[in-house]
Amino acid sequence: KKNIFFVGRFEHFSKDFERLRKSVHLDPELKLPHHRNTSKYNKLKHLDEEAVENIRKWYNKDYEIIQALIDDEHVPESYMEEIKNATYN
Repeated sequence: KKNIFFVGRFEHFSKDFERLRKSVHLDPELKLPHHRNTSKYNKLKHLDEEAVENIRKWYNKDYEIIQALIDDEHVPESYMEEIKNATYN
C-alpha cells in the first residue's frame, strides 16, 4: 500500500468529512458550511449520451487513478461502478 492517509469522495463529501474529522480527532462541533444548490445549475444535470461519453473520455486518467486506489484498498471496489453508473439526466 502507498502512504495515503485519507481519500475523500465528492459524492460522499459530508460522510467522508465526518470520517476524516473523527480520524484526526477534530472538534466534534466542527461542521462543513452548508451551500444551497441553486437553480442556475439545473441545466447541467441534463446531458445527452455524447456529452456523458465526452466527460468519461476527459476523466479517463482519473478513472485509472481511482482503480489504483481501489487496488490499494483506499476506496471500496463498489466506487468504480458507482461513478460509472452515475446518471446525468
